[in-house]
Amino acid sequence: MLSTFETPAFKGNMSVTGNNAIASARALAESSAQLVSACDSNPEEISTAAKSTLGSAMSLLGNVQGACRLMDDKVIKHNLTAAARAVANSTNKLLNAAEQQRHDVSKDPKAQSKPSAAASDVVEKISVVVNAASDMPGGWNAKKM
Repeated sequence: MLSTFETPAFKGNMSVTGNNAIASARALAESSAQLVSACDSNPEEISTAAKSTLGSAMSLLGNVQGACRLMDDKVIKHNLTAAARAVANSTNKLLNAAEQQRHDVSKDPKAQSKPSAAASDVVEKISVVVNAASDMPGGWNAKKM
């Protein structure tokens, strides 16, 4: 996921605003919560929820990449890109934790708590994206969303 984001060929969403980046961050938070819910109560839905989470993360990365291409402010670009990388890394950890739980036949309570902890980290990183996006043109409404 992150390797795609960092390639020169990845242009992202070229007609994005700060509010688009925030909306995709919110969608990622929601899909992460659904993934944790599937891990906790409905293991057969983990694959579907993981695909949704991955799609939401890719949407966020596309919106961030597109927004950065449209901005001149290097500080905002740097902050937003760094925040998006952190979200991508946290999302990868969440997806890995969900996959491990899906294949865990021991039902170890310690292993079962990993997706929840990873999702909390994703949400924490998303808040950094929201703060960075609020500095973008069109991001003035970000914290109200």
